[in-house]
Amino acid sequence: MADIRAFISYSTRDRESAAEVKRALEEFGAIVFVAHDDLRVSEEWRERIVAELEEAQVFVPLLSEHFKRSDWAPQELGYAVAKKHLIIPLQLDGTVPFGFASNLQGKRFVADSLSELFVDPLVTRFPRPVLGHLIRKLA
Repeated sequence: MADIRAFISYSTRDRESAAEVKRALEEFGAIVFVAHDDLRVSEEWRERIVAELEEAQVFVPLLSEHFKRSDWAPQELGYAVAKKHLIIPLQLDGTVPFGFASNLQGKRFVADSLSELFVDPLVTRFPRPVLGHLIRKLA
């Protein structure tokens, strides 16, 4: 079974939260893209971001006022909606999903229980790879 690919979208001011979300998603066996961690020096970053958005199956926007004011993050969110990715909106400061994602329920970001926020949506959409990974991890 192919790996689940995830894209975390965030404002640069919320970088530390993005790193925590990446670790939580990796617990489910996901391959996770976080721009500040995964872009290489002198890499054509716009091209890479579009490629990662194209490959992703899961999109996690870290919603905040900084996110909304970002030049890029709202565009990434629109791209994910158009591609019909599984979108798991996390609210850092009470900012709710907006625009074409306003119909989605967000959840408050709580660092201690991040993994719990991902269980239901990931198992519902990708039961075989997620459950298989969790069983192997427990064994």
